[in-house]
Amino acid sequence: MEEAVEVRLHRDVEDFFAECSELVFRNLAQSQVLLGRVAKPTEVLSSPRALPTQSPLDQVKQLFSFHGPRARGVLVLSRWPTRPELSLMMAGEVKEAWVAEALSMVHPELTRMIMTAYGPQEVIEEAARALQNLRPAISWNLKMVTTNMELLSPYPEVGDPPAGQMLRVLPIKEAPFQAVPTGLCNEVLLAEEAVVEKLTDYYVAFKQDSGLSDPKETRESHRQAIEDLVATCEVYVWQVGTDIAAISAAARALADVGRGITMVYTSPPHRRRGYAAALVTKIGAALTKQGLRTCINADARGSHGAERLYARIGFAKQGGVGEASRGPGLGPLPPKPKPKSPSSPRKNPKDLSFAGAAEMLRQGHKDDGVPISYVKVPMLTSVTNESVVQRLSLDIDSVN
Repeated sequence: MEEAVEVRLHRDVEDFFAECSELVFRNLAQSQVLLGRVAKPTEVLSSPRALPTQSPLDQVKQLFSFHGPRARGVLVLSRWPTRPELSLMMAGEVKEAWVAEALSMVHPELTRMIMTAYGPQEVIEEAARALQNLRPAISWNLKMVTTNMELLSPYPEVGDPPAGQMLRVLPIKEAPFQAVPTGLCNEVLLAEEAVVEKLTDYYVAFKQDSGLSDPKETRESHRQAIEDLVATCEVYVWQVGTDIAAISAAARALADVGRGITMVYTSPPHRRRGYAAALVTKIGAALTKQGLRTCINADARGSHGAERLYARIGFAKQGGVGEASRGPGLGPLPPKPKPKSPSSPRKNPKDLSFAGAAEMLRQGHKDDGVPISYVKVPMLTSVTNESVVQRLSLDIDSVN
């Protein structure tokens, strides 16, 4: 019998971590997206079944967990950082019925704004089915899969570093430099106009390569995203001469136990020269030195070999994350598997060979005194298409 599960709606982030931190941190790599939305312990969560009166998307954040009796899975409903929509983010074990019960605690108007769901590859279909049942007129499709990886090597290394150096990109307005939080390297590159334009180009290309490009996004929105990253996170580049060859960011704080490396991109003229590998290696080594766990995502369907590259550096696979979204994607949800009926005991198959028929005759007539050589033999065979073959005389010696 399946274990009973309690669906809990948490009153604040502190309460959420008190009950679910062990589950979330156990597989930190798979929890990256979720932790990116619950990083502030003092954050106020929206009220259950309530509809915010102003800027509803920005104010929505609700945390659920599934217990039976230990925490088995978690779900976060919040605004997606770069899109005007709500998303579900999951970690651990999730079932369709659990998601449905959690969504029953959410205002119906908000459930209509859910556009995407992210979670472990093995449970994303469960959430998508719950959303499909909630709004049958809306189709949900599987869109993408990423491989979650965590750095397990204490001293990541991929050989001799290539020409060039790692620089941290800083906004020009940050002065004096003493006011800037300590980064992972001491060398800096100021985000002047030409630098921001170059990084915007790389950001657009990165999203196209990763299958994350959205036709609704504009050049200005991409530039704003880069400026926000530079202002609020740690953006690093690998510079060769005066040219920026590669970019990455230690952008995502995973509570107080780790960091996520994101947006790893090398411009086409600089590829296959080790620049991205050197950048990721140095960022990972610096984070490890600070006692932080380092995670990264790789496009499982990518053609640039990112997953193999990260494995060489010292990252290990920790599972996969899938995305379900409204509208076209990699394909519609597969049919829900039917529950297996209790299997009936298998009967021993009959031996339909000539020797088998003879043995059945022996057993059936051993006590009635009928000579076996005069018994009609009903023998079903595939060769005769299950017709009855009568043999009026059997040579027992030839059978033996």
